[in-house]
Amino acid sequence: MRALVYNVATGAPRCVVTVHTLEELVAAVWDGEDHLFMDGRDAPADWAAVRVQDGELVALLPSLEDVRTQLLEAAKAERDRRVFGGFAWDGSVFDSDQTSQARILGCYVSSQASPESFPRQWRLADNSWRSVSVGDAEPLFLALGAHLQSHFDAFAAHESAISAASAEVLDAYDVATGWPG
Repeated sequence: MRALVYNVATGAPRCVVTVHTLEELVAAVWDGEDHLFMDGRDAPADWAAVRVQDGELVALLPSLEDVRTQLLEAAKAERDRRVFGGFAWDGSVFDSDQTSQARILGCYVSSQASPESFPRQWRLADNSWRSVSVGDAEPLFLALGAHLQSHFDAFAAHESAISAASAEVLDAYDVATGWPG
């Protein structure tokens, strides 16, 4: 963890340290009197939050439920980034934001209702063009569905793991792993 040490009276920063335990923090920087560690309100999430209480350093660590909530929010953000970040099908990368999802659905519906309106030119994620035939519409739509479902399945696995994990496991939990390619 990283901690910013500052003078309580003046607000002047003293130093920034990286330590692994509260004991290391005390040994490294606390002079026992007028210096205090950042209280966490404006600190990055991985910075220590401690305060002086009755002449002792007291850790203001988040509760286990707070850690779980933070990790779940991070996993949701990672899921959404990946869901909306595009998907590959038939050698091309298609956009998958909400508007693109609706357009792909519309393409599939049109292929069923008016196949004579095909082929269609489709703008890809890299801004190049590709022709989408009436025969491409259904597999394209199914590929989008598989892309979405695979990410929601991965999120469900993250949610289960986070909900069941011990504090030690949560400390090392990485929401950026375990997602489909």
